[in-house]
Amino acid sequence: MMKPAKDSLDIGVIVSDIKASLNFYQNILGLEFVGSVPLWFGTMHRLRFGASDFKLIEFTLPETEIRPGVRIAMVKDPDGNIVEFVERS
Repeated sequence: MMKPAKDSLDIGVIVSDIKASLNFYQNILGLEFVGSVPLWFGTMHRLRFGASDFKLIEFTLPETEIRPGVRIAMVKDPDGNIVEFVERS
């Protein structure tokens, strides 16, 4: 059985409408806004409830060359699933 690293839970959720999501979690549920961090695939907005971190992830990744000869693109399909495409030359 796994042993927890701390007595809290950190969760990340990919959202489609960051403004509506921040409004809901901050103003309706009362989570504290901690800050925003740019990531290679979008932006993570950190909220806190007690010792737990709740991360709202605003996913945006245009076509990108991740190393010479390798390009990736991550897009959402019609159901909102994230699909990754990799092209190697």
